[in-house]
Amino acid sequence: INIRKIFNLSKRYSLWRQILSVVSDESITVSSNPNIGISHEWVWDQGTSTQSDIQIPNIDKNKWIYLKLDSSGCLGYDSVYVALSVIPFDAISPNGDMKNDTWNILGITANRYDQAIITIYNRWGEEVYKTYGGSQFTPWDGTKDGNELPVGTYYYIIDLADQDEPITGPVTIIR
Repeated sequence: INIRKIFNLSKRYSLWRQILSVVSDESITVSSNPNIGISHEWVWDQGTSTQSDIQIPNIDKNKWIYLKLDSSGCLGYDSVYVALSVIPFDAISPNGDMKNDTWNILGITANRYDQAIITIYNRWGEEVYKTYGGSQFTPWDGTKDGNELPVGTYYYIIDLADQDEPITGPVTIIR
């Protein structure tokens, strides 16, 4: 299965173990390239299609997309899970050039994440920044109490307050 997102190219996405993370209201195009003589059928919550490309607009909930292949009675299956989530960037360069000066998280400003808590720690486990999701979200500018933090790797925890495991990972300050 080939999966590509249809949106402004400045946005990012993540595909891991056939899980595609998207933010609310994005559209995706899923395509297959079966060999000649192999029929295929896409199945998802909005219907079915035998076209090689399907576009799924305005994703607003998690969903499975299945592909059924048939070559003279020999069946094959594949699937991808589309997860509505947030997508954090992995680096910032707070040097005043207006490019990546702050750390953003795609999708975190959606109303569904008003209860989310985002915390950033240094390598010793000390909290250096905390903000909240939804309309309260404030991007991190690489400082603590107004003082520039040194170049290096910091670690975030994004608790979406939705019963799922928190999202964790590194964010690097580059100057």
